[in-house]
Amino acid sequence: MTNLNISLVNCPTESGQYRFIQFASGDEIYFRFEPSPLYGAHEDILLGFAGEVGIECRKIPRNDREIAALPENIEYELVGAGLCNVDLENRTVTYFGNSVDYQIGINKDHLQRLQTEFPDWKIHPRTKPSLIDRLLGLFNLR
Repeated sequence: MTNLNISLVNCPTESGQYRFIQFASGDEIYFRFEPSPLYGAHEDILLGFAGEVGIECRKIPRNDREIAALPENIEYELVGAGLCNVDLENRTVTYFGNSVDYQIGINKDHLQRLQTEFPDWKIHPRTKPSLIDRLLGLFNLR
């Protein structure tokens, strides 16, 4: 049974480029952004969500290290991940990219559902970030 005390989205409080992860539990969807623009890694977001719902993560091998992952056979599932540009003033979120560590991209069906939950926002995917966005994100200037 889904935990009804957790929010659909932890909304960013400032404009910028963020990593995010999409989770699902049955018909419920959850979006989690990192706490500030390009603050950490997708793993940090996953660990934060696991703490919210009271789940202890397991470790899985990835390249030359181990990363946290949700346990198997639980009600929550990681269904998407990537990056996005959040513009609070214009109420726009543009999603792109994927998570190299978790080898998963953006779940576009969830983006459509998010749009219905937040109809006053412009929410859309982009296949690749622009060169300007990549440079601004690299130097944490956005």
